[in-house]
Amino acid sequence: SGGYAALNEEEQKNVFGYASQDNFSPTVSNIKSNMEDAIVGRRSDINHIKNVLGIGSERLSNLLIIRGWPGVGKSFLAQVIAYDEHTRSTFPDGVIVVALGKDSNNVSKLQEIAMKVKLPLSNETDTKILIQKIMWFFEDKKILLVVDDAFEVGEAVIFKQLLGPNCCLLVTTRFPKVAYGLSERSNIDVYYLDVLSNEFAHELISIVAPTMDQKYTDIIKTLSLDLEGLPLAVKVAGRLLEEEINRGFDIIPLIEELRSTHKLMETNSSSGFDPETGTTPTIQKLFELSTDRLKADSEDALIAFVMLGAFAPKPASFFLE
Repeated sequence: SGGYAALNEEEQKNVFGYASQDNFSPTVSNIKSNMEDAIVGRRSDINHIKNVLGIGSERLSNLLIIRGWPGVGKSFLAQVIAYDEHTRSTFPDGVIVVALGKDSNNVSKLQEIAMKVKLPLSNETDTKILIQKIMWFFEDKKILLVVDDAFEVGEAVIFKQLLGPNCCLLVTTRFPKVAYGLSERSNIDVYYLDVLSNEFAHELISIVAPTMDQKYTDIIKTLSLDLEGLPLAVKVAGRLLEEEINRGFDIIPLIEELRSTHKLMETNSSSGFDPETGTTPTIQKLFELSTDRLKADSEDALIAFVMLGAFAPKPASFFLE
């Protein structure tokens, strides 16, 4: 139907990134190489999400909202689902990933979706027209639309309108009010992604910091507890420690600094999550500590890091090599 049907098979694949990862969100450009740490402690979560959306089973809902703290792994989990081979067979017409975030613009996001499916709407600024034309395109398709990091109900609800009868919408958000504002049957279509258990937090840090784990197993176990089971915090701290120990530095002062930072946060914060900004002090402090050490290591490296601020805040994943 329309312009899509006029494309040959190879061109149709390119629309949705099946032939080239470049057409997917760059957030997952190295997801396959990082799959091991992506799914630590998350297999049951992945299975639940797939079951609700009918990926390999009977569909329970065409909508699922993953909610949870910043740094708990919502975005990465959604990307794992997007790249799953069963997902792509369930939605043969494509998986489209759109990142929102704070102060996102719905017109530009709708234009982005249109661009990914080769609809000539790059100059269209009327929201209603954009919605209508994308709805028409989606009508007879089997598409999974992934909307990552929704901050407001009003901006996210627009994407629900796009769905055809055989399409599904997967949304991630850090805000309960957004999750339940979008929900139609909260017992089915809202999924709370919890922090990792102590066992899985230690397993994750042992993957990203194997040298540290071998030499300082007990210390690493304690540190993984301090990091509250947040996968992003565990990865940042683990990689920071692994880099230091592989350089031959004394890492005990850094461990003490990480632990004292955690104790300071416990003293000064009555809640781990700020409902206004959508941030957690654990993640903020770890990034501050990481960038402070970057400055001490190399002023040029810090300047290069700061210059990355000119790029879009999402996607924010980089090759570790």
